[in-house]
Amino acid sequence: MGDMERVRAKMIDAYRSPTNRGFTMLTKAIKVASIFGLMRWQIVVFDEDLLAYSDHPVVLWPGDVKRFDAPPKRQALGPLSALEVRVPLSPSVALVMNWVDESDRTAVSLPPAAAGELNALTIGQADLEWMHKRGRQPPVATGPFRPLSHLLDPGLDQAKLRSTRRTTAESFLRRHKHRTHVQDVMVVVDVSAIPAT
Repeated sequence: MGDMERVRAKMIDAYRSPTNRGFTMLTKAIKVASIFGLMRWQIVVFDEDLLAYSDHPVVLWPGDVKRFDAPPKRQALGPLSALEVRVPLSPSVALVMNWVDESDRTAVSLPPAAAGELNALTIGQADLEWMHKRGRQPPVATGPFRPLSHLLDPGLDQAKLRSTRRTTAESFLRRHKHRTHVQDVMVVVDVSAIPAT
């Protein structure tokens, strides 16, 4: 009879191997990209280089959380369950995605205080490192924190989780639930382009 502990250890090593991690990322990336493609994208800009970025720059705001008193230290999982997704793109530009049934927007100006809130969650959820443009330290808010979408869409509330964008994403995931490889990605820029589900 073989050494079960040794076999178990080899299976764990194989599962955690870079090859398996890469395969998992590739098979899930298209599904996640499709979810992000169905969200409303808003490119937000700041007048100065105020943003920090990190080795874990995508921050998901959980759909059932109205505010944080302190930045969460762990990454929330599942873009479908997120109220909003934030991604710093450069020292003065960030992407904010949500489920609001309106068309995408670019170059939406936000005040410096919003950069501090965005930075607090980006830094708080960094895996090992965070960075910023050389020069002065970026602002980091201390809380409480609310979704940035409240600045972009003043009418935002939990009902937005039942939007057509989100319902379309749920339908997409149901259709592809048991598929490992997904090749069709849907991206919605204009909300009127969402097909009936």
